[in-house]
Amino acid sequence: MSKALPLPTASFISFFLLGVFLLILPQAEAQGSPEDILGTATGEAEYIRSELSGSEAASDWLALADRSHFWSRLEPAGSLTHEGCDYTLQVAETRRTVVTLSAAELEASCRLTLSGQTNAPVLINIMGSPVSWPAPRLDLGDIVAEQLLFNFPEATSLDIGAGQLAGTLLAPLAQVRSHAVLLQGSLIAAELTGDLIVESAPFAAVLTVPAYDFGDLPDTAGFGTMMVADGARHAQSDSIVLFLGQDVDTEPDGQPDVSAWGDGRDEMGVDQRLPWVDGPAGGGMDIVIGAGEGCLNGWFDLNENGQFDASEHLLDNMIVSAADGGRYQTAIDLPEGTIQNPTLIYARFRLTPQDEGTCQAEIGPTGYAYGGEVEDYFWPSNPEPTAVGWSSAAAVGLLQSPLLPALLLVSIMVSIMMMVGITVLKGREGRKLRQ
Repeated sequence: MSKALPLPTASFISFFLLGVFLLILPQAEAQGSPEDILGTATGEAEYIRSELSGSEAASDWLALADRSHFWSRLEPAGSLTHEGCDYTLQVAETRRTVVTLSAAELEASCRLTLSGQTNAPVLINIMGSPVSWPAPRLDLGDIVAEQLLFNFPEATSLDIGAGQLAGTLLAPLAQVRSHAVLLQGSLIAAELTGDLIVESAPFAAVLTVPAYDFGDLPDTAGFGTMMVADGARHAQSDSIVLFLGQDVDTEPDGQPDVSAWGDGRDEMGVDQRLPWVDGPAGGGMDIVIGAGEGCLNGWFDLNENGQFDASEHLLDNMIVSAADGGRYQTAIDLPEGTIQNPTLIYARFRLTPQDEGTCQAEIGPTGYAYGGEVEDYFWPSNPEPTAVGWSSAAAVGLLQSPLLPALLLVSIMVSIMMMVGITVLKGREGRKLRQ
């Protein structure tokens, strides 16, 4: 005889399926529009940071600076040769052209000639700061100004002497000083002084834009989660595969959430090893590196002031690798009084590539990084007293989620299906008994 599922069992299955639904939700991918790779700067003859205001402009400018750095790391293509101070750039015919000049090479150059034909973008990265281009002379050949982008990702100062130029000059960090320059193209810079005449020909080619992994701590001024707050973000690159736990996901912006569940899933690269106690090595953790080798940093809001203080950077440039299983055990020192009252701790971990085999580069709890991952957590300092609090925080995070209507609909539909199944099975049992 068939038996209907008891109502508690049906409810359990309903919530189980709801959890599965949460796990398989598609993750948002950050994708650039081919028509708008320079954001709101697209189509502008001059786009100057000092002339803008408002949080939206600040967010746009951070994205521009990120893209400038990201494009400086693109795979080289095309060739750059020189005879004396005359440089010739042979463009790549079937793909984008990417070449790099140092600030010193640009300063010493007499003329830059572009050779060849292509419909793809031509990207010239100028590395270093300050940058001086005392005698700009440019021969485009068959390339049009709308294809050409001069990228100055590191320059805080760019001094351009009298002459003629073409293409877009992207210098998001730089104060640009122009001395009687005629530019057929556009200028994007932090500040502009001097005499610049622009014949508008904005960059209109297509370049890859970064997809980011953002954090999901609550959006306070101190934690830095959203782009507008210079939130922690890692531009993903095919050339660098580096992440904690099982995988790395991407989002169009930070996903602030009171329970640090805002990005839909945590890949569980770091696990709290309880109990935590005050004193040296009092906060134990298990770490799993899913791929690559890099530098791991961690911040812990132990005083619960909604930001990461300098003294709360307790995991500092730990060298880690996925080799041999990628599993580590480590512990942080907990100041006296941290655990005396049951509390919940926000934590942020950032995994970044090594710099020439070392972990000497400084990284903060906010800002841009190339490659790697950020993972945020909401942990109890003491497991037993804070279990209810943690559940409450998770519930608040779910109630604040924009996915709540869809989740409720799925839960209701599953419950109805379970109830219908119970009714049908009971009807069948009744017919069998009458027989």
